[in-house]
Amino acid sequence: MISLSLPKDQMQTISFIVQMMFFYFGLTPSAAAVIIGVLLGHVSIAVLIGAAINFVIGFLVSLLLPLVLGRK
Repeated sequence: MISLSLPKDQMQTISFIVQMMFFYFGLTPSAAAVIIGVLLGHVSIAVLIGAAINFVIGFLVSLLLPLVLGRK
């Protein structure tokens, strides 16, 4: 999705920065849920919550794909 959303004339560095932002913003909520669950002693529930967060983020990104593909 990231490579499709950036114009082809953009530099490689900008593409890398955008990819890292997508990665960390997608990873941070689920990692925070798991870390909080480990600290509270409810690891299995925290892993399920983290998986649910990943599913929702993936679903939202997949909803945006037709908008990006329609521009090309």
